[in-house]
Amino acid sequence: PPGELGRIDFRAKLPGTTAKQKGIVVESRRETLPAPEPQIVQNLFGTDYNHGFFQYKACDFCDDVVGETADISVGDAWLPEYIPDGRGTSLVIPRHPVLHQILEEAANAGRIHLERITVEQAVASQAGGFRQRREGLAYRLYLADRAGVWRPPKRVRPSNRLSRRRKAIYRLRTLLSERSHAAFQRALKAGAFEVFRNEMQALLDQYRALYRPTFWQRIRKGVVRRWKRWTRKANRQAS
Repeated sequence: PPGELGRIDFRAKLPGTTAKQKGIVVESRRETLPAPEPQIVQNLFGTDYNHGFFQYKACDFCDDVVGETADISVGDAWLPEYIPDGRGTSLVIPRHPVLHQILEEAANAGRIHLERITVEQAVASQAGGFRQRREGLAYRLYLADRAGVWRPPKRVRPSNRLSRRRKAIYRLRTLLSERSHAAFQRALKAGAFEVFRNEMQALLDQYRALYRPTFWQRIRKGVVRRWKRWTRKANRQAS
């Protein structure tokens, strides 16, 4: 039950997995229970960051993706070349010369491994965050202005120039976040996590449906796949 939650480890390492298959350990306060085995985060309900469970309303208006004013920023490096490594790879942006020197000294001593990447790669590694805090923020500002609701002044301009699908995604993210707080309080009161799951499931189903490819997208993907297979076969025969 929710009231018996003792500890959560969000970074348990699982051998033979990719960086996206993060391990998570949830322990009970009851010491009589055996220590749980790490579980892949995707197998657990409510662990997808995009769902925005329990998010502060202020986060709907955040425009900072990489801790722009911090002396150093550290985040997950979501790039194809690093995802296969299940140990995880961090994107590190040092902005203070002393911290930059500390990193260089640690790398030279063999305590850490550093690789320089381009600005474009750094942006690509945080693509989801930039979408949420740029086009998503612009749409949330537009909705707030249309409803006559106060919102903080931002460097991003309000806009609704998005596809219907992207608009629906951002609206559902906000709704999921808002509903999650009250739903979990009811689960705590009932002493049953299933109360929370049942209340949120219908919205989650709507949200996930927006990410499923359309019929024509599936057709296009199949055609492209067959074309690539045919060209590879033709090239082998030609050589």
